[in-house]
Amino acid sequence: MSGSLGDQQVYNLSVTGPHTYYVTDTSILAHNCPVDADSPYSQAIQARDEKADEVGSKVATVTTGYDKSGNVKPGCSGGRICAEDRVVEAVGVPANEVTFTPAIRPRNGEEVPICPTCQSKYSPSQFPADVKYDPTGAWNG
Repeated sequence: MSGSLGDQQVYNLSVTGPHTYYVTDTSILAHNCPVDADSPYSQAIQARDEKADEVGSKVATVTTGYDKSGNVKPGCSGGRICAEDRVVEAVGVPANEVTFTPAIRPRNGEEVPICPTCQSKYSPSQFPADVKYDPTGAWNG
């Protein structure tokens, strides 16, 4: 990178609606840019939503994760096991190598906050920066 010295005009912007940030393949941080439909994250969101449609109200939570090779797998909560744990099992890599989508409730599509149990197992860096989480968990302190 290079820079220049001197006065430059800058602008402060207010944006209505959600703010999303992405790091591109070339490590550039971008704000509110469209996500590449072929990216693992986009594929994971699509797989999560398809799984939610498939299971309907039969399960409480659906999420999806992927590894560095782009292996995308959805997971559903059930039997006192979190959806994130099922994703890790399905992806088949160590838990710290999985990147997750936000979890949703299949019956209404609303985002489910990351529970305290998952906060104790997984790093916030494994989730989108704006993911919701239970404030009583480890990430809040």
